[in-house]
Amino acid sequence: MTAICKTSECTYTFLNLKDHTLDATETLCPLDHGLNFQHSNHTLGALERLPLEIFNMILVNLDIQSLTTRPFGASVNKQGGQWTPYQNAIRKFGLNVKDLAALPSMKSVPGRYPPRGVKCGTRLTLYDRAAARQAGIDLHGSAEAMEQSASQISSQRLERYESRRLLRSPRDNSSLRQPRGNNEFDGLSSNPRRFMGLVRVPRINPRTGSLEWGDHCLACKPYHYSRPLHWRRKFTPEGLQEHLNECGEIIQGKHVDQANRDS
Repeated sequence: MTAICKTSECTYTFLNLKDHTLDATETLCPLDHGLNFQHSNHTLGALERLPLEIFNMILVNLDIQSLTTRPFGASVNKQGGQWTPYQNAIRKFGLNVKDLAALPSMKSVPGRYPPRGVKCGTRLTLYDRAAARQAGIDLHGSAEAMEQSASQISSQRLERYESRRLLRSPRDNSSLRQPRGNNEFDGLSSNPRRFMGLVRVPRINPRTGSLEWGDHCLACKPYHYSRPLHWRRKFTPEGLQEHLNECGEIIQGKHVDQANRDS
């Protein structure tokens, strides 16, 4: 069992908990596979005239997405499920392969993902889900038209599958895969794709400039299934106060509201 360290009367942190996110993947570096890349010839322009202290203050107040320019930088986020395989983008949003070419995408890194460490040895091309949905809406004219088109295509695939199945010879032992529906199974914390674009990023305290990695709620430690009570949730000091306002103050290791429900 992973050891914990109590950080306050209400919070604790794990000493060696593996989330199996992108930054913890053993095969992450080097990604160049021996290739040599040249250093950028571009400068920071007018920003180079600023004193280092002011430049650091600007960086402290920028979010991660503003600090990155490549589509891959958008994968540094706090929410899972932002990236989707091309099959899902085509099936759910009524797109084709050519439509995907203009969408932000990333290549996954082989390794172990979600908390239970599922091994994924294949590099997948994942597309930005929000951008794929918007591309589908732009293509079909509206969200309703997009969903209707995707549903019709799904029905046609299912009809073709049923026709092939009924026409098969009884002696035919080859497998016939049923097409998937539009409602993809997510699997939540067991879905490796939800973690292939995630890295652990600390919060920078704007007052002190120190890094804050967040703490777990002590009263949520026994709960493993859903929010707002879940042992893996991490909070900043402000976020913890919001959590206590929602779930109740902690008395004798339990949220007051939850303790009343359990009694």
